[in-house]
Amino acid sequence: MDILSKGQYLGQTYGFYENKYFLIKGSLHNQSESDYHKHDDSYLSVLLKGGYVEMSKSLNCFVTPGTMIFRSKNYVHKNRFVDNNTKCLNIEFNDKWFLKNRIDKIPDIPIVNQVCHFRFIYQIITDFIQYNKVDVAEDIFIDFVKQNQTTNTYTRAPWLAKLTNILDNEISTTHSLKSLSERVFVQPNYMARVFKSKIGISIGQYQIEKKLSLANKDLFTTNKSITDIAIDSGFYDEAHFIRTFKSKYGVMSPSRFRKIINS
Repeated sequence: MDILSKGQYLGQTYGFYENKYFLIKGSLHNQSESDYHKHDDSYLSVLLKGGYVEMSKSLNCFVTPGTMIFRSKNYVHKNRFVDNNTKCLNIEFNDKWFLKNRIDKIPDIPIVNQVCHFRFIYQIITDFIQYNKVDVAEDIFIDFVKQNQTTNTYTRAPWLAKLTNILDNEISTTHSLKSLSERVFVQPNYMARVFKSKIGISIGQYQIEKKLSLANKDLFTTNKSITDIAIDSGFYDEAHFIRTFKSKYGVMSPSRFRKIINS
């Protein structure tokens, strides 16, 4: 089994940035399969383009663009890259960073999430690809750890599972508090208050997050027009999607962002 040292990644390098606590390195991969390996430092890998199979004792899955995986330095895995020009962005954290932020428990199993759930990752991607420099990489991982802490969300609110199921499966519908409360048999104001306390955001914000999640999947993985993406994801129109995208991620338009990750 290979152990990759600091800053060492498979494939060809397309960019590099380093400071006292972390480094970022872009990697490009052609069709190939690696040997089993692990890294000297824990890192967060973001897939921007192409696809690969993640293989380990704890995770076997096909990884699609817009997916991010945190791998600890104890995690042994290998990858099969199924497309030429597969493009990854890797954020590697050294031990000083973990000490600074008082993070002493790092999961050995990989953590998988989607880019669209983290505001700052969009700025990291655009700054790194355009300028080989970033300012906010620490924020993304702190948020990532917080979002992946185990919580018993539905304790004392059994109707909450039904409510989130409705919102998750009816993304194109704009629900009112009244219509939702009638379906889960809970008073509207109480429902809204408990939802925010348990989930961390309001019902309206949750609906927007789901629409953005669906839109971002298409943005990363399809050639659909921005208009079609907007409508298919439940936004009123293209302008509504663009305004929401910019407000959420604080970067350029969806079309400009797509051009950058595909460059």
